[in-house]
Amino acid sequence: MAYDIDDWVLARIGIAKGLADDGKTDDARAAYRALLEDLRDDPRQAAGVLHMYAIVIDDLHEKLAINEEALRLADSVGDAFPFASKATLYANIGFSHEALGDSAAALDWYQQAKIAAAGLDNDDYGNMMRNGIDGILSRLGVSEH
Repeated sequence: MAYDIDDWVLARIGIAKGLADDGKTDDARAAYRALLEDLRDDPRQAAGVLHMYAIVIDDLHEKLAINEEALRLADSVGDAFPFASKATLYANIGFSHEALGDSAAALDWYQQAKIAAAGLDNDDYGNMMRNGIDGILSRLGVSEH
């Protein structure tokens, strides 16, 4: 279960990611913001871009706000953003809460991620997500997951 992102959007995400990988985080942030501006009328694709943009944000509160906005946009388009594809959004919100010291909220979000990830395809990505979420839950002491 996946949702498609247009090729031109993927190309621009690749450019922004490349800038970040080269240590040019300010340029990467600018590239993501420009892409988001171009997607202001496409919340489905903007949700995916926000998910990637949050990675290059250092401020933990800002990162959480961006991840929450990505989920809000994904929710706003209903089935155009499949539930299973929200697993990564839930996990990112969990990560943000955990980094901010709110382990109870983090656990709630990671458990939602686990539920959503169950609907992902049985492929490399789906297996990576499920295994990663299981590892996080185990690290947090959740034995029955």
